[in-house]
Amino acid sequence: MVILIVSANLSEHEPKGITKYFNGPYYDYSTRWYTSVGTKVTITLVIETIIPFVRLFKTIVVGRFKMCYDSRGTMDRYKTRKTSVIAYKEVYAGGDVEIHLLYAETLKIVYCAMLYGLCMPMLFPLAALSIASKRFIQRILIGWHYRMPPSMDDRMTR
Repeated sequence: MVILIVSANLSEHEPKGITKYFNGPYYDYSTRWYTSVGTKVTITLVIETIIPFVRLFKTIVVGRFKMCYDSRGTMDRYKTRKTSVIAYKEVYAGGDVEIHLLYAETLKIVYCAMLYGLCMPMLFPLAALSIASKRFIQRILIGWHYRMPPSMDDRMTR
């Protein structure tokens, strides 16, 4: 949305008090708009496809580094520098699932594809590939890295 707002020229629209600040080079969608702004939107979706793999690599490397440091290079879970169970679990238990961030990222991808996809049809397969890569990496992280969610009983339902 920032790219769209910065590149828009709304000087001919009402109210003049607000629209005078939007004095970008493009009055409407044009061929020049698609070559400058459209490529940035496409690159954003390509980056959104690659980021889950970077996040997976970062999670594995940082987690293993913390374990190696804690065990003094032996990678033995029973040799630890931690003096409490809570500190030990912080190193070896993994992270929490941040489902709200996953939903927000997915909605951002869908929004970009639906907003610009009719004029740039390549955004639809890019969005599908991006969502599929996020889902694939999240399944790996849920299975191997994230902590178990807290157990729920029927009290919440009642």
